[in-house]
Formats: sequence, C-alpha cells, structure tokens
Amino acid sequence: MFWPVVAKTAAGLFFAMSYADDLAEMIDDLPIRYTILGNQYTGAINEISNGQDAGEGGFLDDFDLTIIGKQTDHSTLPDIGTKVSLSVPVHPAVVFPVADIGATVFRIEKITTTGDGAEVRFDLMNASR
Repeated sequence: MFWPVVAKTAAGLFFAMSYADDLAEMIDDLPIRYTILGNQYTGAINEISNGQDAGEGGFLDDFDLTIIGKQTDHSTLPDIGTKVSLSVPVHPAVVFPVADIGATVFRIEKITTTGDGAEVRFDLMNASR
C-alpha cells in the first residue's frame, strides 16, 4: 500500500505546481489590479457580463465580473459583501469592454478557492445593485 500513496501524492503535487505556474502566466499575460479593503492585488479578469435582465423571481443568475487571483497573495480572504475596485489595466492588451468598469465599485458575492490553494476567484456584482 505504500507505493500507490506515494505515486498519488507525487502526481497531485506535480499538478498543483503546474497549475500554479499556469495561473501565474495567465496573470502575467493580462494583469489587472484590484483593491480590497485598501490592499492592492494583481489578478486577471475571467468573465464580464453587463446589462443583465433579472430572471424568475427578480434574481440575477450570473455575476457582473469574475476576478482570478493567487490565493497566496491573500493572507485572509475577505467577507462576502466586501467592496472591490479595479485599477486601470496594467497591460495595454487589457481593454475593458465596458467603458466605465474601471470606475465601478463592486461587491463580492461569491468566493471560490481551489483545493491546491493556488487560485481564488471573486465573483462580483456592481455595488449599486
């Protein structure tokens, strides 16, 4: 029984290191700065939605914006409802598809982390909604 445990651990460790490298490369390629509770971080925007209509019961099914960051950059994760602001993109290839998104304050609606501790995703909604 000793060998399968070692092989599984080695494979899992390799995957975690590989994904952390991919995450760092994604952030390096298209970085965006975001601020939570006065602390500035660098991450990447994964998804932007704008002008959604409310679904059944008046609820919105999706989020306005998803930011991906390195979980290791956050010593503690913020609470749901915490405000987030975006800075001007730090890379010329990053263009906000919605002109005023950099001036919009968002609130965290959902936080997701990966099991390997590499990634944190913040699903955000416009704070004025």
